[in-house]
Amino acid sequence: MEGSEDQMLHARPVYVAAVDLSSSEEFLELTKSALQAALEALAPGSLFGLVTFSHKIGLYDVQRPILVVKNVFVHQDTEGILPIELEDVMPLLQFLAPVETCKDRITSALETLRPITSWERTPGAGQVLDGMLMGGRGFGAAMEALCNYFGSEYGNTFALARVFAFLSGPPDYGPGQLDTRRYGEQYASKGEDADCALLPEQTPFYKDLAAVAVQAGVCVDIFAVTNEYTDLAYLKFLSIESDGSLFLYANTDDSTLPQDIRPYAFNCVLRLRKSTEFKPGHSYGHFFPDPQYENVQHIICCDSFATYAYDFDFTNNVGFSRDFAWHRIL
Repeated sequence: MEGSEDQMLHARPVYVAAVDLSSSEEFLELTKSALQAALEALAPGSLFGLVTFSHKIGLYDVQRPILVVKNVFVHQDTEGILPIELEDVMPLLQFLAPVETCKDRITSALETLRPITSWERTPGAGQVLDGMLMGGRGFGAAMEALCNYFGSEYGNTFALARVFAFLSGPPDYGPGQLDTRRYGEQYASKGEDADCALLPEQTPFYKDLAAVAVQAGVCVDIFAVTNEYTDLAYLKFLSIESDGSLFLYANTDDSTLPQDIRPYAFNCVLRLRKSTEFKPGHSYGHFFPDPQYENVQHIICCDSFATYAYDFDFTNNVGFSRDFAWHRIL
């Protein structure tokens, strides 16, 4: 490809693995095997980034001879913002590594992933650093930071990115945290109907974040490996409304996670031709309408299972006229 470095990056597909470190060794081993399979399937020219999340967000620089990891701590409160933007921590061109030249270093970086220790992630331990409580699963903060990392004003998308988010339980730290304690036996012990507790919306955080992701050209796949109640009813918006998928596995032993990471097409164009007697009606599928042109939808990325449907309305009765004799025969 010819052109400046920024232009070349804009034209290349980007894949980012966001890995939950508030997890177990078994979860991380499954995640590593899935990412190894994905690396082998990526086309030449693809760019790859590795990020981890817990009570902090870790950015991995695999383009240097020696692996460099830079961390940003997440504030515990739901309104908390990162003390520094990810772009200021590590420039995007430094974070995204060419797969064809850095595959071995990416593999080595994956092997360094370890769960955070129990004293780090247990809020009861009372570990406080500059007003921030150590511990928890800051999934919402990580996804918001990644969308801002790649995003810009509409029409100037820096890179089309697909994020593989590996989650081992409900987000319980920082922005987007969900309170799953109000469900199940806790409600039954109070004599309340647990089914009714599913109805109120906890937070619009992930639905609002999905709109930001779409505008930034970021597609999010969520792979949840947990038997805990994770409140996927709210997490799902981030994936399905950004053209992504949502996978739930009850345990690591029966998981098909490595097989579920499939190849995708980016920045797609779908042309739909119709007769002049029709006009397009409602449309259904994972895309978002162009803010400027009517009847133009953008598909961030899709796989062979993507499905789109359209309704048509008749604009005139040409082709439907019947003569009197024909009606009498009927």
